[in-house]
Amino acid sequence: MADFKILNDFVPQSMADTIEHVIMYDDFKYQPATVELSSERDTNDINIKDTFQFVKGLININHLDGSISHLDPLFDQYAKPILWFVEKSTGIKVIDIFRVKINLLLPNNTNENNYSPPHYDDQRDDMVSMVYYINNADGDTFIFNKDAKNAPNNLKISGRSSPKKGNAVIFKSNQWHASSNPIKHSNRFIMNFVFQAEPESFKRFINE
Repeated sequence: MADFKILNDFVPQSMADTIEHVIMYDDFKYQPATVELSSERDTNDINIKDTFQFVKGLININHLDGSISHLDPLFDQYAKPILWFVEKSTGIKVIDIFRVKINLLLPNNTNENNYSPPHYDDQRDDMVSMVYYINNADGDTFIFNKDAKNAPNNLKISGRSSPKKGNAVIFKSNQWHASSNPIKHSNRFIMNFVFQAEPESFKRFINE
């Protein structure tokens, strides 16, 4: 099975333009947070660069009891329609949504080979992650060759996805991956999705 796939221009251009304008230019409150989600790291990896990001949560659902700890109007306005276009363009059947958030990264004296500490979003095998690129920027998403069953030691890069407005990269949530800071651009906005997918529909798509 492939590690990831890039979705090119899968939402209408007018929708991508609207999302960019709303997210980048409206007066939202973002919370500062560290990028790293796991305490595990390869201390010998010289490309890891600690950084922080600004986060705006749109929805967060407790998978144990189904309770919603956060819900923002932007979830219904923009995040759900993005997933509808994912279903239409890929055939992936979205069963449930567990987390959607907006991340903002700023320049941090990095080079093109640096990345934030690798992490995975969820250990469960039927969970899928997607990074939707809100604006044209740099600061690639790095996908690595191991999943959460393996410690993040000696990770090899399977591929990189560059931020292009209206594009997304999609992969299993238990895959080790990392963001990176912009160098040439002043900011990098993405929308991060974690959702449960019908396994066979995801397998068909990722192996096409």
